[in-house]
Amino acid sequence: MSEPRFVGITVQEALDIAYESDSDTEVAEVFIEPPQSHVLSDKDSADEDNGGCADNLNSRQLSAAAEIRFANSRRIGGIADDLRLDNIGHYIVPIPDDKRRRCAGEDCNSRGRTMCCKCDVGLCVNCFKKYHTTK
Repeated sequence: MSEPRFVGITVQEALDIAYESDSDTEVAEVFIEPPQSHVLSDKDSADEDNGGCADNLNSRQLSAAAEIRFANSRRIGGIADDLRLDNIGHYIVPIPDDKRRRCAGEDCNSRGRTMCCKCDVGLCVNCFKKYHTTK
């Protein structure tokens, strides 16, 4: 079994934080790592058209890793430091299908078309080096 890419919190913990947060710690976004991507399933948590809600998540989905970004740009969770800082095989590449991703760089809110192929996170060109060298 492979090492987890994300560390810190589960989806359940992220939801608990989001539901308990006050105006000082307003949750802006919650990012979820796909649960056990090697396990195939034909079941969805909700209809694609309706978006879904937390009540529809199964235990496997609730135990997946997550990252929270608060309105003040503070984050909890994220890519494991030993993977992010290992200096092996990190390359900036275009995101497939010309899609956009939120930049994972600290204090960066851009949505770009480039990513790190190893970490599989969106990164703008300006944040790429700092993201892979700063703890």
